[in-house]
Amino acid sequence: GNTKVQDSFLKYLETHDEKFFLAARRSIERASLELQPFRKSVATSRQGSILARGTAFSYVQELLRLMQLLCEGHHSGLQDYCREQKDNLRSVNAVQTTHSLLRTLLDGSTKHLEELVVQCFNLLTEFSQGPCSGNQSQLVSSDLCSLINNVLTSTNHRATLKKAAITTLLSIVEGCTDSHFGETILKQVPLATLERIFTWKATDPDDVDIVFDVGIFLREMSDLTFGTAFHYPITQVLKKRPDIGKRTGRIQIERNNQLELVYFRIPSVCMNIREDSKQKLLWDVDRTSQSAKLATFYEHSDELMVELDLVDHFLN
Repeated sequence: GNTKVQDSFLKYLETHDEKFFLAARRSIERASLELQPFRKSVATSRQGSILARGTAFSYVQELLRLMQLLCEGHHSGLQDYCREQKDNLRSVNAVQTTHSLLRTLLDGSTKHLEELVVQCFNLLTEFSQGPCSGNQSQLVSSDLCSLINNVLTSTNHRATLKKAAITTLLSIVEGCTDSHFGETILKQVPLATLERIFTWKATDPDDVDIVFDVGIFLREMSDLTFGTAFHYPITQVLKKRPDIGKRTGRIQIERNNQLELVYFRIPSVCMNIREDSKQKLLWDVDRTSQSAKLATFYEHSDELMVELDLVDHFLN
């Protein structure tokens, strides 16, 4: 995100405006009230997607997108402000309002409204990433994870929607160290649901992405629930897909003076890396200072990427 624009927007909201979030809540509530009549009109018309553009839903989708962009890049000030406006006489919890809209949308057919449902998930993801512990705590204590489980187990939702739901699930455990979080989530998203997806022999690229995302979530849950009754069953599920394990990497990052493991999918091009090239990257880095180490690491990384791209080109 553009931090200068975001900071200016936050300053304006804090000093000049009390109506933005109130108006946003009214628009979302109005769209929720129109949902049932809209579904009835879709049932009797083949123009459902066109009808959706001319209703309050299209405006609300743009409104949610605006809030997502305001919080983009983990802008903690706006993430917290969307949850609570302490300077206003009437505070509006936009995190809760978005969650309520999502619940209403999923309580019935999402036909012709899938883009709006995905936008709800995308906004909740942006509210949580960074991480924003206040928003994460609120969402974990709600029924959001149950809604995500319903999406994952439904045969009526496309891969795009399921991927957005899993991304939100990953965002609410980002940077989390409280095992209670993990236990609460796994009570709403049962391990059986995650295992069924993780062991699915998917071939479609979108479905493969979902399998990898679930695998990353399981690894994060394994770390988070260490020492609890959930830990061992999760490790057993992970052993069922060694092929996914080989394609999943991890790095350590420092967050709040603590080391944290972050998992990621290894790009296919990286599977062609030669051992001598890997060792060259590891040992040719200048370690005389922190700045020199980073500079030479990035330089050698660029060289390695060129090599990997050439090898991939010749192999394919």
